[in-house]
Amino acid sequence: MNESKEMEQCQLKKRQRTVLKRLQDRALPYVKEFPKELELSPFYQHPTDLKTIEIKLEENTYSTNVEFLNDIKLVLSNCSKLYSSNNALVTNVEKLT
Repeated sequence: MNESKEMEQCQLKKRQRTVLKRLQDRALPYVKEFPKELELSPFYQHPTDLKTIEIKLEENTYSTNVEFLNDIKLVLSNCSKLYSSNNALVTNVEKLT
């Protein structure tokens, strides 16, 4: 990998960590860590949370920014399902997606 590409990847990881940190600072407990009792629910086919995203970032699992953003969208989508009775929260989540 050339130096320019490495710098680009480094900047991308930094931006991803910034987005993750901002979400973590404002997140409800569920968004930070998916409830274990819901993981087997057919309602949540792809449970994930911000902690899982953080681990994936640390392990350099994301090869593109699209993969990272898709996981963020999945967390927000699951949040909307879990908190569907809280209209204000769901409205705020939908603004982010």
